[in-house]
Amino acid sequence: MILVIETSTTSIGVAVGTGREAASTVRHRGRPRHGELLAPTIEFCLAQAGVGMKDIDAIGVDAGPGLFTGLRVGVAAAKALGFALSRPVCVLNSLDILAWPLRWWPGTVVAALDGRKGQCFWAAYRRQGALWAPISGIGSGSPEDMAYEVGRLGSGVAFVGDAASRYGERIGVDGSRPVIGDTHPNPEAALELAALAVERGEGIDAMSVSALYLRAPDAKVSWKVERPHAPSGTAAP
Repeated sequence: MILVIETSTTSIGVAVGTGREAASTVRHRGRPRHGELLAPTIEFCLAQAGVGMKDIDAIGVDAGPGLFTGLRVGVAAAKALGFALSRPVCVLNSLDILAWPLRWWPGTVVAALDGRKGQCFWAAYRRQGALWAPISGIGSGSPEDMAYEVGRLGSGVAFVGDAASRYGERIGVDGSRPVIGDTHPNPEAALELAALAVERGEGIDAMSVSALYLRAPDAKVSWKVERPHAPSGTAAP
């Protein structure tokens, strides 16, 4: 059994299964509440599948790119579970997960996620014979940056992901370049990719797992440094 954690966007996804078939899948959408909801979601998903933690053979986690808080919570949970259970962790890419359900598309699929504050993350995929694989690296930049890169891909392009829905015309979405598929990475797709990674022996030690952060966190602490007051009768340094 494989447990998959998907928290790279505002949504939360957890799936449990063999990879060929999900025994249980749970998704939350709406206001981001990763820290509050992830642990009970994992517990509920396991209960729905009729399995316990001891039945999990490997853990898959979406390590990004994506939103800082979601990635931090999901990766921390996967590391903690992998370490506690002594199970391997399969590190997954959010754009791979997003594009995977569209692997039968006859042209090019551009998976695009909204990084907030006018930033997008994207990658292009295409089937070449029996192989479905990325044909670009991970892009990070403005919608206009993505539009420029997409413009070099030629015809037969389709978009998938929340950035495509949000930035539409700015990235070149039109009748010949439609938006298809889901807006967020699907945990069942993540489960399939995790199963393939397990078969290839790509699971790693939990403590070696890290998130792919392509932007800084939205929340930052503003530290104010003040000089200490000198005691009465003492000159300040």
